[in-house]
Amino acid sequence: MAETKAYQTFRGESDWLNVALQLMDVSIKGTNRLLGKEYKHGDKTKTIAEALSTTVAEHPHLNHQVRQYESVVGQTRNKMTEYAVNYLYVLWTNYLHSLLKEMVRHNSNSIIFLNSIDRTINIGGIPIEELTDLNSSIKIRKTIVKKVYCHIESISSSRKLMKPLLDHTNINVPQATQDDAFGYLDIRNLLIHNHGFVDRNFIDKYRGRFPGWRAGQKVVRSYQLYCDMFNAINTLCKTIDAALIRDGFVTPIH
Repeated sequence: MAETKAYQTFRGESDWLNVALQLMDVSIKGTNRLLGKEYKHGDKTKTIAEALSTTVAEHPHLNHQVRQYESVVGQTRNKMTEYAVNYLYVLWTNYLHSLLKEMVRHNSNSIIFLNSIDRTINIGGIPIEELTDLNSSIKIRKTIVKKVYCHIESISSSRKLMKPLLDHTNINVPQATQDDAFGYLDIRNLLIHNHGFVDRNFIDKYRGRFPGWRAGQKVVRSYQLYCDMFNAINTLCKTIDAALIRDGFVTPIH
């Protein structure tokens, strides 16, 4: 199946992330069962390290007593979900950066899309509109493309990259596919920037997509949340990829 180098990298990295999360999910569930059994039928004052056949000397942060296992397991699940969600966001942003570089490599005139992000952009002291006009000779073009690559890397907002990409290429990406992915990206923002609490702005934007959610509640951090986020972002990436290949904006690999 034809795909961009950017998506191939995203797929490879996210495959291993999924392996790690599935292994962690199985491990956490097994640990929870084992500690629960110790809590009900064993010594509640034993350390979690001891209950898991290790030592506090080797794993000093597992010095909590078994009586606290539910809290420890719950916090572990929360943290693993947060790490995975945040890393998936990094992979998504890297995909966009790489994809835009592939577009410029395929056709250096694609640098004009930067006008849609911010007309005040200047690269090496030269306004982006002037760079577009200068983009003619091979030597100048190579220099401009190199500078544009660096500028693309500096844009951290995926929304800031997505809209001009869609406007410039006019590819068809269903709004529902975009909304689904960005809903989960906004959940990531709640976890990172709002201590995991759902705010009124999120509810106003996604009431129909997350009907049971209420402002002030905590996002339930779980393996399923990560899976739903991955499926939404992966669908968006594959949709963008296929459309750009079909319309000739990038050179696919097989």
